[in-house]
Amino acid sequence: PPNTTTAKSSAASDVYKRQEPDRLTEFQIQRETAAAPALVTDVYPSGDVLPENVLRFYVHFSVPMAPHLASDFVTLRDASGRADRAAFMKFKQELWNADRTRLTVLIDPGRIKRSVATNLELGPALVEGHRYELTVDEGWPAANGTSVLPPFSKHFRVGRALRELPDVARWSWRPPRPGTCDALRIVFDRPFDRHLLDDALCVVDGGGKSIDGTPLPGDSETSWSFTPAQPWTTDDVRIVVDDALEDVAGNNFRDLLDQDLGRVRHSAPDTPTQTSITGE
Repeated sequence: PPNTTTAKSSAASDVYKRQEPDRLTEFQIQRETAAAPALVTDVYPSGDVLPENVLRFYVHFSVPMAPHLASDFVTLRDASGRADRAAFMKFKQELWNADRTRLTVLIDPGRIKRSVATNLELGPALVEGHRYELTVDEGWPAANGTSVLPPFSKHFRVGRALRELPDVARWSWRPPRPGTCDALRIVFDRPFDRHLLDDALCVVDGGGKSIDGTPLPGDSETSWSFTPAQPWTTDDVRIVVDDALEDVAGNNFRDLLDQDLGRVRHSAPDTPTQTSITGE
């Protein structure tokens, strides 16, 4: 009969046919691709032992997340499961990357710095020798509303605080062999900020020319490797380090986050903006 509609299915789409007295019209509606589930994919620092004065955590998600909910779902808990609701800074604008798949969570510096009122009143957020977990509670919705997070926990133990400047003299490394594509590997004296590591180290030849290759932070952010795009052509290899690189406690090569007021260090005015380590 005229003006009736029938349908048939295919693996990729649904095909609809409208029958009319003088013509047959056919069109396709593509099925929506199933949305990826919301998951926590990584948390940095990734180590199982973190310094007592660790400053920030990066929480990575598989999909963009709904904003303005971080303080409701991200919690620091002690070994007994007790939540510390004053551990993290609360911002009017949360610290997301551009597509809201990476959240930066900062421990309140007032809980880190010694002799600060917040620390004296509440104590440090983390205590050496104790165990904690960073939890992301179940139910946080994805930005598109199609899924919610399952529960997630990162367990870690707290080690001694980092209250000395980083020092490349304490790093260990060995230049790779010329003529090979062997990776150059550095072992640090401490864990460094995972995302600052992406841009803070540069490999150059003896003339200061940048060498193309692929950098990769290592486990627990305590090491770093560099694989060249072409075989090494010189045994004079240098690593230039931006002295703004921070360790996981927020210390860079110039300044400490938590200064001992009785021993404040003053940088010389001609302190270079970069430092380097060289192997020949």
